[in-house]
Amino acid sequence: MRIIFSLIIIICSFASFYDFSSDYEYTVFKINNYEVKPPTSFTYDKVYEKMKKDYEEVKSKNNDVVAIIDVPNVCYQPVVFTGDQFYLRKDLNKKYKIAGTLFLGAYTDGNFDDSAIVYGHHMRDGTMFASLKLYRDEYFFRDNEPIKVFDGKSLRFYKPYTSLIISDGKEKVYLGGRVGEERENFYKDLYNRSPVKMEDGLYPDYSKDMLFLQTCEYDYDGARHLVGAYLIKEIEK
Repeated sequence: MRIIFSLIIIICSFASFYDFSSDYEYTVFKINNYEVKPPTSFTYDKVYEKMKKDYEEVKSKNNDVVAIIDVPNVCYQPVVFTGDQFYLRKDLNKKYKIAGTLFLGAYTDGNFDDSAIVYGHHMRDGTMFASLKLYRDEYFFRDNEPIKVFDGKSLRFYKPYTSLIISDGKEKVYLGGRVGEERENFYKDLYNRSPVKMEDGLYPDYSKDMLFLQTCEYDYDGARHLVGAYLIKEIEK
């Protein structure tokens, strides 16, 4: 399987999107002038049942839904897959919506095995993947985990390990088809390029499944912001 961090044309805009996590409540604090919410305690069973229920609800209305993703203090949203960019400007009802819907990259085959990339807009009002920008702050990077994905079969927990800027239209990062030392060196390079690092004494486990999140980057011309994470736990019931 090959996954490309394609430098898909993701047009960044100003409109808002329905907040799927409107029933979530957090205490808000500030860091670097951005409003973020502190990590919340949870039990695995509670998270599993919550995300399973939400997944089944949206899946029953739209079969293109392949997962629910919870990125702490960023978003809690359905993820769809069609193998193209159909949802770039469409909501779950397949109606035009400038903020679109989070979608899996074409080369994932619609699942999170091995490596997967999820694309989302960086909305000016702070919705969708706008707050991925906060992962450029080391404090936020280390404290806002795990990223959780429920794909209808299992609940996956990912630990962020890299946050970097890539050049749109010039840089392509290929995943898949690598094994052993080659695979490890590839993911290690992405880690080494990250200006923020994991806690002292901790290093990524490059043998695990990887998850990447990509959005627009406004601070640099022709750029995209990429956050990478590796699988640390999987629960299947």
